[in-house]
Amino acid sequence: MNSPRGAASFLRAHRVLTKAEFDLVFQSGKGIRARTHRALFRFREDGETRLGLIVPKKAFARAVDRNRIKRLIRDGFRRQRISLPSVDVVVQVRAEARDATLFRTELAQTWVRLGKVEPDDTSKAKPPA
Repeated sequence: MNSPRGAASFLRAHRVLTKAEFDLVFQSGKGIRARTHRALFRFREDGETRLGLIVPKKAFARAVDRNRIKRLIRDGFRRQRISLPSVDVVVQVRAEARDATLFRTELAQTWVRLGKVEPDDTSKAKPPA
């Protein structure tokens, strides 16, 4: 991409999309817990950093609330993607995220913590068979 905003974009290639990709993160990933959300991550070999979102309808009945939360997560991811390691990240939001101030604070802390993780031999992603 030649545009100055290219680094902060959120392309399809930056998303965890399929059930199989989500399952890999859930099965072999590590987690960062907060009161408002849980971030599971799995190291990748190809250098890409991707994001998956889980915002339950049961906890946030109104679509406007779910969309606001997803927008906040995507925005934080876009801003921090360059400083993050090569991982698939799945952010699973909890009902406590209704407190917007707490959610924003904890999400910012999660991106910082995720930026500091180092791959080890047991967590390295292996290509699916």
